[in-house]
Amino acid sequence: MAVCSRSLKVEKRTEVTDVKETGLLVRAFPSGRKTFAFRFRGLDGKIQSVVIGTYPDVKLAAARTSAAALPSVLDVQLVRKEQLCGWLLA
Repeated sequence: MAVCSRSLKVEKRTEVTDVKETGLLVRAFPSGRKTFAFRFRGLDGKIQSVVIGTYPDVKLAAARTSAAALPSVLDVQLVRKEQLCGWLLA
Protein backbone atom coordinates (compact mmCIF):
# COMPACT_ATOMS: atom_id res chain seq x y z
CA MET A 1 0.00 0.00 0.00
CA ALA A 2 1.08 3.52 -0.57
CA VAL A 3 0.56 4.40 3.11
CA CYS A 4 0.53 2.48 6.35
CA SER A 5 -3.09 1.57 7.01
CA ARG A 6 -2.66 1.93 10.78
CA SER A 7 -1.77 5.60 10.52
CA LEU A 8 -4.35 6.46 7.87
CA LYS A 9 -6.56 9.22 9.29
CA VAL A 10 -8.97 11.04 7.03
CA GLU A 11 -11.56 13.81 7.18
CA LYS A 12 -13.89 12.15 4.65
CA ARG A 13 -14.17 8.68 3.13
CA THR A 14 -10.98 8.02 1.20
CA GLU A 15 -9.95 5.15 -1.06
CA VAL A 16 -6.31 4.13 -1.42
CA THR A 17 -5.41 1.58 -4.10
CA ASP A 18 -2.86 -1.15 -3.58
CA VAL A 19 0.20 -0.96 -5.81
CA LYS A 20 0.83 -4.73 -5.72
CA GLU A 21 -2.64 -6.17 -6.37
CA THR A 22 -4.81 -4.73 -9.12
CA GLY A 23 -8.34 -3.94 -7.97
CA LEU A 24 -7.59 -4.03 -4.24
CA LEU A 25 -8.22 -0.89 -2.24
CA VAL A 26 -8.54 0.31 1.33
CA ARG A 27 -11.44 2.52 2.27
CA ALA A 28 -10.68 4.72 5.26
CA PHE A 29 -13.49 6.46 7.12
CA PRO A 30 -13.35 9.46 9.48
CA SER A 31 -14.46 7.17 12.32
CA GLY A 32 -11.17 5.28 11.97
CA ARG A 33 -12.78 2.23 10.36
CA LYS A 34 -10.83 0.71 7.46
CA THR A 35 -12.16 -1.85 4.99
CA PHE A 36 -10.54 -3.78 2.17
CA ALA A 37 -12.52 -3.91 -1.07
CA PHE A 38 -12.07 -5.27 -4.57
CA ARG A 39 -13.11 -3.09 -7.51
CA PHE A 40 -13.99 -4.60 -10.88
CA ARG A 41 -15.98 -3.85 -14.02
CA GLY A 42 -19.19 -5.89 -14.19
CA LEU A 43 -20.71 -7.50 -17.24
CA ASP A 44 -22.86 -4.41 -17.70
CA GLY A 45 -19.70 -2.29 -18.00
CA LYS A 46 -20.24 -0.48 -14.71
CA ILE A 47 -17.62 -0.35 -11.98
CA GLN A 48 -18.63 -2.44 -8.97
CA SER A 49 -16.94 -3.34 -5.73
CA VAL A 50 -17.10 -6.05 -3.11
CA VAL A 51 -15.98 -5.59 0.49
CA ILE A 52 -13.39 -8.21 1.43
CA GLY A 53 -13.28 -7.40 5.13
CA THR A 54 -12.50 -4.92 7.85
CA TYR A 55 -9.01 -4.15 9.13
CA PRO A 56 -7.63 -5.49 11.53
CA ASP A 57 -9.87 -8.60 11.25
CA VAL A 58 -8.56 -9.08 7.70
CA LYS A 59 -4.86 -8.46 7.26
CA LEU A 60 -3.30 -7.01 4.11
CA ALA A 61 -1.81 -10.36 3.04
CA ALA A 62 -5.21 -12.07 3.27
CA ALA A 63 -6.89 -9.22 1.39
CA ARG A 64 -4.28 -9.51 -1.38
CA THR A 65 -4.84 -13.27 -1.60
CA SER A 66 -8.61 -12.77 -1.91
CA ALA A 67 -8.16 -9.99 -4.48
CA ALA A 68 -5.82 -12.18 -6.53
CA ALA A 69 -8.40 -15.00 -6.62
CA LEU A 70 -11.44 -12.85 -7.38
CA PRO A 71 -10.83 -12.23 -11.11
CA SER A 72 -10.86 -15.96 -11.84
CA VAL A 73 -14.09 -16.37 -9.87
CA LEU A 74 -15.64 -13.50 -11.80
CA ASP A 75 -14.50 -14.95 -15.16
CA VAL A 76 -15.83 -18.44 -14.48
CA GLN A 77 -19.38 -17.52 -13.59
CA LEU A 78 -21.77 -14.64 -13.30
CA VAL A 79 -21.98 -14.07 -9.57
CA ARG A 80 -24.05 -11.71 -7.54
CA LYS A 81 -22.35 -9.55 -4.92
CA GLU A 82 -24.04 -11.51 -2.13
CA GLN A 83 -22.50 -14.74 -3.42
CA LEU A 84 -19.07 -13.12 -3.60
CA CYS A 85 -19.30 -11.95 -0.01
CA GLY A 86 -20.09 -15.50 1.11
CA TRP A 87 -17.21 -16.89 -0.95
CA LEU A 88 -14.75 -14.41 0.54
CA LEU A 89 -15.68 -15.30 4.11
CA ALA A 90 -15.40 -19.05 3.54
